[in-house]
Amino acid sequence: MLTRTALSVNPYKARVLPPAALAVLLAALAAAPPALAEPPVAGQSINMVSGKTIPGGDPFLQRQNEPSLAVSSRNPRHLLAGANDYRTVDLPGLANGTETGDSWLGLFKSFDGGETWQSTLVPGFPQDTSPEGLASPLKGYTAAADPIVRAGTHGLFYYGGIVFNRTTNLGLLEVTTFLDLNNKENGSVAAARDPIRFAGTVVVDTGTSGQFLDKPWIGVDVPRAGALSRTFNVGGAPQTVACGNLYMAWAKFTGSQSTKIMLSRSRDCGTTWENPTKLSESSSINQGTVVSVGPDGATHQMMEDFALARVLPGMKLIAPCDYEEAKKAVKAVAEFWGPVVIRYGREAVPILTTKETPFQIGRAETYLEGIDLTIIACGVMVYLSLLAAQALEKEGVHARVINCHTIKPIDKEAILRAAQETGAIVTAEEHQVMAGFGSAVAEIVVQDHPVPMEFVGMKDRFGESGKPWELLKAFGMMDTDIVAAAHRVLERKK
Repeated sequence: MLTRTALSVNPYKARVLPPAALAVLLAALAAAPPALAEPPVAGQSINMVSGKTIPGGDPFLQRQNEPSLAVSSRNPRHLLAGANDYRTVDLPGLANGTETGDSWLGLFKSFDGGETWQSTLVPGFPQDTSPEGLASPLKGYTAAADPIVRAGTHGLFYYGGIVFNRTTNLGLLEVTTFLDLNNKENGSVAAARDPIRFAGTVVVDTGTSGQFLDKPWIGVDVPRAGALSRTFNVGGAPQTVACGNLYMAWAKFTGSQSTKIMLSRSRDCGTTWENPTKLSESSSINQGTVVSVGPDGATHQMMEDFALARVLPGMKLIAPCDYEEAKKAVKAVAEFWGPVVIRYGREAVPILTTKETPFQIGRAETYLEGIDLTIIACGVMVYLSLLAAQALEKEGVHARVINCHTIKPIDKEAILRAAQETGAIVTAEEHQVMAGFGSAVAEIVVQDHPVPMEFVGMKDRFGESGKPWELLKAFGMMDTDIVAAAHRVLERKK
């Protein structure tokens, strides 16, 4: 616990910013927030499956599901999407006179921002007689599914999926690359005369009858120092572009419910892939994958996961405040039987704890004592809460700071003691304030010892793209926002 006489000194010998560095940090954070885009406005629904002839349409009006879409980095009106596509079920031309086919990976393109679409299939489907299809490593397989589409720099698109024979479970994991030439706003997709050109398909991993590959995900980084390059010859003059790291993760099913999580990287825009790395041992649970790379984008911000995890019966939910606490959480979970969510961010945060700092699932830790109000926080907000307490101390306000790393099961005793002894509570979370951590605290307070409360977190809005600390400032989740919440709750306490 921090002492009131030495706020900047942690008895656990955690790394604390010196006053000069802290002043620089606060000055930088006080800069104007980044400009935020206008909220999206829903438009008219558009049928992406256009046409009734093969290969540029679906004459059988079959179904499509599990869509994935990306926007060209060269032209925001150029879109490429994928979906499980069942037009191949009734498409004639199967080997050995087979009457009914299986699903394949649908390919959908728009060149006017989604107002109109053309659709076809990723080359290599069983009935495909095109040169690209016959040369594809997917040729010979009867089914494909689980599309994942991501955009790279220089107009690149990466389309991943699984391809397999349903009767044997033999299959592979593939990535098909496309390049947006951005040389026109039209052209037939079926005749390969459109601006988004097919640039080849590569196998990332191969399964066996006993190890089925499933649940792929792709993450794309921007080119960085030392990046490799790739030359494309897909129309017009050859184009050589720098390649950002490309990551693919997937689940490898080794039994009816046993899975391993695998990861591979490509440094040359999907041309070659490193040998897969096993991220998790075989576990008797159904594991999926998600990959996020680089500064936080709106699509990769999960600000609702506390709420989702809290309502699941038997689920444990932990949000460590730093690196050391995250390690302890993982070790504690390894000794625990049952489902657990450990929630932490990618951005580096100051280390507040050490190997000696206590950690126990379900028990909150008081890092700073106070009598005027209590700030209860989790995750990165613990650090910001300590900064806020330091600022309040200069005003003569003594704030208690509690690290409530376990959100479920939450430490009811510590919360009620804080309500009884300080008479006011501010919660701080990197999450929506509705149905999140603050709500969990309020559920206890309102039943057993009601006191004034304020909630710091996301206020019923979607995320924006930007750097993590910029976003915290823009969303009203900085130490200064905690201080303001403390002032409001103290006014109500009087």
